[in-house]
Amino acid sequence: MRQFFLSLFLLAATQSLASHGVVRILKSIDVNTTVGEVELHASSEEIYRALTDYKMWPALFPDVTSAQVQLGGRENATLAFESKMVGHSHVFQFKNTLNQRVGVEAVDAHGMKIMGELVLESTAPNTTRVQMKLYSNAPGILSWFVSEKVMSEKRVEKIKSDLAGLLHRFSILQ
Repeated sequence: MRQFFLSLFLLAATQSLASHGVVRILKSIDVNTTVGEVELHASSEEIYRALTDYKMWPALFPDVTSAQVQLGGRENATLAFESKMVGHSHVFQFKNTLNQRVGVEAVDAHGMKIMGELVLESTAPNTTRVQMKLYSNAPGILSWFVSEKVMSEKRVEKIKSDLAGLLHRFSILQ
């Protein structure tokens, strides 16, 4: 009986440790929205600072080749950036909440509707869960050329890439 409880304890401890540093894709909310998360060994303040240091995005996110703030600051920037994953530039408007949330909406996404957010939730001292939600839709005539399946695959790929970039950044600092 004692061995049974010890086995349960070890299993629970292993699962708890396994959740740190693993990018997980959660069940999609709807056909146009995908959610992923990772737990990082850093405070929400540190992560927010990195996410809103827009000129450093090429070092933070593997697919971003350039980033330039056109207007605003950390909480309300308008940002133009080039993405290898997408193959062209985008302009996004940010509406952030200090140390809690980074929210974006595409201003110029070549006819596509794209929105996203990263929510930062402290789960323990110096540990933060980052949940990334990404919405994309190809309305009207664009839907003839881009299927929902392709859009979903691109969202999953982007979430995995971005959260892995954060994971890499904060594992180097430890």
